[in-house]
Amino acid sequence: MKLANKLSVFENTCLKDKKRNSYLLNFIKLTVERRTNELRLLQLKKLTKIAPLIDLGKLTAGLVHDIRQPLSVLSLILQDAKRNKNIISNLDQAFLAIDKIDDLSKMSACILFNESELEVFNLNLEINKLISLFEYKSRTKKVKIIFKPSRDYELYADRKKLNQVLANLILNALESYENLEKSDKDIFIKLIRKPRNLLIKIKDYGVGIKKENLSLIFEPNFSSKIKEEALGFGLYVGQEAMAKGYGTKIKVESKDKFGSTFTLFIKSKFVLDENKAK
Repeated sequence: MKLANKLSVFENTCLKDKKRNSYLLNFIKLTVERRTNELRLLQLKKLTKIAPLIDLGKLTAGLVHDIRQPLSVLSLILQDAKRNKNIISNLDQAFLAIDKIDDLSKMSACILFNESELEVFNLNLEINKLISLFEYKSRTKKVKIIFKPSRDYELYADRKKLNQVLANLILNALESYENLEKSDKDIFIKLIRKPRNLLIKIKDYGVGIKKENLSLIFEPNFSSKIKEEALGFGLYVGQEAMAKGYGTKIKVESKDKFGSTFTLFIKSKFVLDENKAK
C-alpha cells in the first residue's frame, strides 16, 4: 500500500474515532443531565412534603402554651366529674382545649398534593379558628390579627388545602415583623366579593419584599429569610396547592420596608352561600 493511501486510511480512522468519541461524550453529557434533573425533581418532591410540617412545627411550639392551661382545667373537670357523679362545669375551657388539639391534628394530616377533598364549610369560621391557633405567637410578637368580615361565606371546596395555605400566609405575615420596631403591628384579613371570585386578602405592614425578589418568591428553594431558618418552600407549596385545589394562583403586591398583600382567589363555583348578613 502506498504511503498516501496509508495516510488516507489513518486519517479516516482518526476521523471516525473522533466522531465516535464526540458521540460518546454527548451521550454521557445528556445522561448526566437527565439523571441530575431526575434527582433534583426527586429532592424537590421530598422537600415539598416536609415544608408544610416545618410551618406546622412553628405553629405547634406556640400552641403548646395556649392549650396547656385549658388541658389542666380539662383534667380537673374530669376528676371533679368522677367525684361528683358526672356533674360537669366549666365546659367552655375544656372544649377550647379539645378544639385546638383537633384543629392542629387535622392540619398535620393534610397532604397538600393529594387529590382535592370537597366539603361544605364556613370560611369565616375557618379563618377565626386559624387566628385562634396563632393566638400565642401573635401575642408574644405584639401583633394584632384583624378580621372583621361584613358577611358569612359558605364554600364547597377543599377546606384542608385552603387552611394550610392561609396558615402559611398568616405565619409569613407574623414573621414579617421580626426585628422591626413599630408601635402598631397589624395583620388584616379581608374577604372581598367580585363577580367571578371571592378574594381573601392577607395584608401586613412588615418588612416587605424587594422588587427584584417579587418574581422569585414562588420558586422552590427561594427565601429572603436566613437560610438556617427557612427552606424556601412555603409559598411554592401554597401556589401549587391553590392551583391543584382551586385552579387559581396567589397574587402578591409588596414594597420593600412597607409590607405585603397576598391575595387568594376562590372561584364563584366554590361559593355556596353569600346572603347571610353578619
